Amino acid sequence: MSVSGLVGARIRRSRLEQGLKQTELAKACGISPSYLNLIEHGRRRIGGKLIADFAQTLEVTPESLSAGVEAADLARLRAIAAGQRGGAAPEAEQADEFVLRFPGWADLVIAQADQAATLEQRITVMADRMRRDPVLAASIHNILSTVTAIRSTAGILAGDDPVEPAWQRRFHRNLYEESQRLADATETLAGDLEGAPGGLEAADPVETAEAWLGDWSVLAPLEDTPGVAQQVITKARADLGEGAAFDIVADHVRDVAQDAQALPLGALRRAMDDCGRDPFRLADRFDLRLALILRRLAAAPELGAGLVKTDADGAVVLRRQTTGFTVPRFGAARLLWPLYAALEQPGRAEVHVLGRGGASWEEFRVWAIAETQKGGTVKAMMLVLPNLDP
Repeated sequence: MSVSGLVGARIRRSRLEQGLKQTELAKACGISPSYLNLIEHGRRRIGGKLIADFAQTLEVTPESLSAGVEAADLARLRAIAAGQRGGAAPEAEQADEFVLRFPGWADLVIAQADQAATLEQRITVMADRMRRDPVLAASIHNILSTVTAIRSTAGILAGDDPVEPAWQRRFHRNLYEESQRLADATETLAGDLEGAPGGLEAADPVETAEAWLGDWSVLAPLEDTPGVAQQVITKARADLGEGAAFDIVADHVRDVAQDAQALPLGALRRAMDDCGRDPFRLADRFDLRLALILRRLAAAPELGAGLVKTDADGAVVLRRQTTGFTVPRFGAARLLWPLYAALEQPGRAEVHVLGRGGASWEEFRVWAIAETQKGGTVKAMMLVLPNLDP
């Protein structure tokens, strides 16, 4: 079933629940009964205005008729089915019926797949830190060396050769001291891995900034309340203090506040009804810079988009991860290549389709562009979205 079919099915179901005939609903919405019949059977696309007319007549919300949720669920289920490896093959061609008839079960399947993808992300990030984080590597080395010393001392005491009492006392003292070292080292390692209470202490300023942003809901007031940016920045300063992490957060908060003034999310959503999620079409629609459109799409929570920012040298300075597509801080040059290419020619957009494996294979479409800021500095950003038709 197509996206228009999902809309039509909802309209038909709401009409029948209201006890209306096709002729009655069609007349109220200013269309012919034959056209309504085509809509209900998914043979005609439907725009935002007509959905609003149907919603008003049927006394429901436009969102309840919109195919946004069902279309997204359907796309996710198909992507999950396509990436399934081994075991019974799901009936992908019946995914549309599954979404419409059993929305709760569909949400459960998607939630489980997302949970598996999240766990894979954590493993990827942890493996990356284990390889490249010098602080973490030093903690692990300290633990291994301490364990080795304890094992050697215990081996001497447990051996067949007799040990004089004076040496026994010395070895016991060594065991105690090395055990204390081991306890301190493991506590340090746990702190490196988990962070301090509240999750604000991370390995470096970038991770600290990302931890403070959390699920990014802290930025929501910037969309609806002009002038609130300074309050968010003040809170960030109180939590983080002065330093690189605060600078990263403050810079991003200012970007979001300025972008929200230039293009409110409500206007962006209405435009997506006609233009889809294509950043180029949206940029033409509003006559705005592509970089701003990319940041606005990343700010729309329903899209679940990822966003990566780098400095002029290509070093990642901020990431908003998206389910199934993890961008590590170091390495993973293939995933960051669109950003590197954009930095080579500021102002020229890079569009790529990248795939991520794991328990399931999923493709993502990325848009990257670099801009020259005031003062001559260059920054780049990359938007990451599941590779669905805009």
